[in-house]
Amino acid sequence: MKTISILKKLINIYYYLILISLVGTVFGIGVFFLTRNKEMNPKILGTYVDFNKLTYPKIIIVLIIIIVLYYVYIKAINLLRNSLGDLSSGNYFSELIINNFNKIGKLFLFSSVIELVGKIIFGFLLEAKFKFELDSSMFLFLIMGLFFLFLSEVFAKAKRIEEENDLTI
Repeated sequence: MKTISILKKLINIYYYLILISLVGTVFGIGVFFLTRNKEMNPKILGTYVDFNKLTYPKIIIVLIIIIVLYYVYIKAINLLRNSLGDLSSGNYFSELIINNFNKIGKLFLFSSVIELVGKIIFGFLLEAKFKFELDSSMFLFLIMGLFFLFLSEVFAKAKRIEEENDLTI
């Protein structure tokens, strides 16, 4: 089970890097609003956002979309971290893993939908036009979400079979 310990370490490193990037993003947004730097136009969901040209309600909508995406993604990675702890201890068919994989799948599907809706909203807010754009990250979230939902079903079925097997012996 060396693979699971390597995966667990990599997920932990990735999780903390995401948290560091979150702190950097919050710091960057704070610096921007304090200085109103005209050269700071971050690329968000594939669109360069010029906050100087946006009204405050539009800025709040953009920030809400960013916050929701960050929260959902970090929550999914944290659930994966928790599940890997249980998996690495050899407890493969626990309720924690089944429930976490189900939640991770739903969160990744939700991320895909929020990213799509966010891109459409950004098109209306920033360019005043309907902009429908699909990219690989949306499909990746969709595929990963469906995969984790499938895994949760497989693990639930395996748990039932294991319980039935334990009763027969």
